[in-house]
Amino acid sequence: MEKHERTITVSDSAQYLAKDGEYAPQIRITGKWLKQAGFKKRSKVRIEVQRNKLVLVPIKQKTPPNKR
Repeated sequence: MEKHERTITVSDSAQYLAKDGEYAPQIRITGKWLKQAGFKKRSKVRIEVQRNKLVLVPIKQKTPPNKR
């Protein structure tokens, strides 16, 4: 993985209208670098919310036992 930092833009969500009548902020993240960072398609992600910071952590899936 080459870069350790990315810059993206927070936009309004056109699909989610908050109770106060305003659109909620939306962040969309895409790129092959996600796979390199350990995020696989269709996997679960835990988002830790901190003041002025979001931490995304891939949740490791349990491997199903082998069927005999």
